[in-house]
Amino acid sequence: KFGAVRVVKRVAGVKGIADDIQVRLSDSDVRNDGDIASAALKHIERSPLIPAGSVRVMVSEGWLTLEGDEEWWYQRQAVEDTVRYVAGVKGVINLISIKPKLMFSEVKTSITSAFERNALLSTKNIKVEIAGNKVLLSGHVRNFVERDEAERAAWSASGVYSVDNQLMVGCCNDASSCA
Repeated sequence: KFGAVRVVKRVAGVKGIADDIQVRLSDSDVRNDGDIASAALKHIERSPLIPAGSVRVMVSEGWLTLEGDEEWWYQRQAVEDTVRYVAGVKGVINLISIKPKLMFSEVKTSITSAFERNALLSTKNIKVEIAGNKVLLSGHVRNFVERDEAERAAWSASGVYSVDNQLMVGCCNDASSCA
């Protein structure tokens, strides 16, 4: 399910995705929720990217719900990536919060610098607004890859709790000529 959506996002011209895929496990992959939770916790404990004891896992009908606090977005994403392919998992709901230890004063500078260093981004049509620890991305990008890369760059800045990615896909070279 996850892989299919990821592949479709990379197809040129795709502006929206209706994800109605339902995961049906073969009999050999069906596990009870307790076994799934135990396996997920073991995978999390083995990951060098995830601080010990920072994540709680709940499982209901094969769906994992992740809760807790991480300092960085990459840690939040690492937890999800670590448990996504545990046998028996139908899907992951990631409710992990970002709670950084650093100040927010340089967040916008950090994000715009990350944009400038990234060869996949054309930054002239991307606007970054900071409200405390929240980032709003607006404007136009050429494709989903550029949209996702802009969001990744915003999350990479220290002090970011949330990113509201309102970037529109389907831009030409400047905002005035976008459809």
